[in-house]
Amino acid sequence: MTFQIGEVVKDRYRIVQVLASGGMGVVYRAKDESLGIDVAIKKSLPGAISSERFRKNAECMAGLHHPGIPRITEIFETDSGDRILVMDYIPGDDLKTRVEKNGPYKLKDALQLILYVGSALQYMHSQKPPVIHQDVKPGNIRVPPDGKPILIDFDLVIPLQENQTRPPISDLGVTPGFTAPEQYNNMGMPASDQYSLAATLFYLLTASTIPDGISRASGTEHLPEYARSRIPLDVYTCLEKALRINPTDRYPDIQSFLNSLSAVVTDKSKTSTVTARRNPLSRIVSSKKTLALTFVSVLIFFALLAVFLLKDKIIPSNQIDVTSVPPSPVVTTDMQHETIIPSIASEIIPSSVPTLSSTQVILPTPLGGGYGEYAFVNENTGIPQIYIANTNTDEVTQLTNVPGGACQPDWSPDGGKIVFVSPCLPRKQLAGKAEPYANSGLFIITVENKQIIPIPSKPGGDFDPAWSTDGNLIAYTTIRNKIAQIFIFDINADRSLELTQTGIINRQPVWSPDGSWLAYSSNKNGSMQIWIMDRDGLDAKPFSIQNNGAAQSADWSPDGKKIVYSQTNSFRLVRQDLMVNIPSEFVLNPRVNYANNPDISPDSYWVLFDSNMSGTNRLYRISIDGTGVEPLTPEDETSYQPAWKPAR
Repeated sequence: MTFQIGEVVKDRYRIVQVLASGGMGVVYRAKDESLGIDVAIKKSLPGAISSERFRKNAECMAGLHHPGIPRITEIFETDSGDRILVMDYIPGDDLKTRVEKNGPYKLKDALQLILYVGSALQYMHSQKPPVIHQDVKPGNIRVPPDGKPILIDFDLVIPLQENQTRPPISDLGVTPGFTAPEQYNNMGMPASDQYSLAATLFYLLTASTIPDGISRASGTEHLPEYARSRIPLDVYTCLEKALRINPTDRYPDIQSFLNSLSAVVTDKSKTSTVTARRNPLSRIVSSKKTLALTFVSVLIFFALLAVFLLKDKIIPSNQIDVTSVPPSPVVTTDMQHETIIPSIASEIIPSSVPTLSSTQVILPTPLGGGYGEYAFVNENTGIPQIYIANTNTDEVTQLTNVPGGACQPDWSPDGGKIVFVSPCLPRKQLAGKAEPYANSGLFIITVENKQIIPIPSKPGGDFDPAWSTDGNLIAYTTIRNKIAQIFIFDINADRSLELTQTGIINRQPVWSPDGSWLAYSSNKNGSMQIWIMDRDGLDAKPFSIQNNGAAQSADWSPDGKKIVYSQTNSFRLVRQDLMVNIPSEFVLNPRVNYANNPDISPDSYWVLFDSNMSGTNRLYRISIDGTGVEPLTPEDETSYQPAWKPAR
């Protein structure tokens, strides 16, 4: 028998309204006429719970004292045998209602709510014996006006004791999407609350639930792929661990999960906003402007100082055998080749680069002009991860620790961030893969605090990122429309623009130093060749010489005067100068083969590349003139895709 509105229970509690009802009972809002305050009264339905279990639950709750848990003020039975629980009344909507009304939460707000609820759960788990809630979900978290969430509905709460008799699964009233797999076997434990809390965070960020635990445990369902594009990767990594099927694979306790999330909150509060655009694309309008500070004089000072101090080391002493005999330049020409040289070369060369007189001399630095730092991919952990190293020291630092792997790093012009691709397969698993980066996406990581932010995407796969020199645009390849095409992501507008719109393959974009042009690979004329187009995707012209073999993986020198790429005729590194009357390709070193992913140093003198010419994929450094080849990574490690840090 239910209570009626206006009915007075135990000569003290006047029923005001029905708050909720379910299989276990009905919750009312009532006025405590003795104290003049609102309270919540829970009346258990007949047969829903035994008298003994009701008493144990009430005693368990009465012993809990935490601001995130409602207080129990009284328990009693009515003359008709109804079991009554009186507790704090918590005004406000529950999280499920809030999401249904307003959509997903912002990341910071969602994390703060979860951290607060998690502290209540950690408090419960720290009791002796530990107390587990067993029914953590958005509908059981109410947010009062002060914004501090309260965990409610303790119907299923139990002290965790050995050899205890647990309620049958039929009594648990599990909620698909929030109940941990082990709970279906009556094996609730603290790790189960961790699972449910992680599922709740997933719901707050996506407004959707994960597949139920049984389906995930059987392998018929998985965490939805769309979540990777909606949830920042560092947060997704935390969720993925807390939501693992086997409880022993989750965090050791809920506090460890909270600590990982708390680190994300701290990192995000320290992260500065992305620099506004100076030169917006003609098809993406932005009113924001930015100021850029340069430290040219300081860089020149350190560069010259490095030359003076390290002049004896400019040509490394530990060169590999392929350079024991200085190479003879190999120059090939094609008089019939349609090219942009020299017709628009003057437009491509940045005006800020001075013309050198015959008496001027450039002194290359062994540092490469960017203090010698570079990012690269290594597979020491079994899957690709991004590392940062220095050509002048032995120090190597792991930057990413992404479950699905990370690859294809490219620096922001200020050197503070890196855009990368994830997930990435190990090299040995790429055989037979038509598109190694299908279903991959782009992410930005801050080097200092390792905060990871996803770039909005669509299903298919995004890869080959290239950060523009003004820091406002990221060019990339996508196969969302089946055929590889080049898009540009505008960081400030937070949207992408399709740059190439043809039925042919266009991929591997790289920016000119002034941001006006893009070099890229295309099979427009049959085989893959290097082409150049303007930043709007127009005025496309071939650049590499088709008769000399296919070409790919171009890089534009920071001084704007050269482009180096890999020619698939034994994968030789080829350089082509922009300011020439007759286009010609200069093979950097005929003895260097199977070379790919060239990256030119900030001083335009050194080239990093990867090659398996020694039997293992390693990183090497070679001068822009083809001398001074030097291995940078051990022979027993798989390393590739190097990227110099900009000298800014």
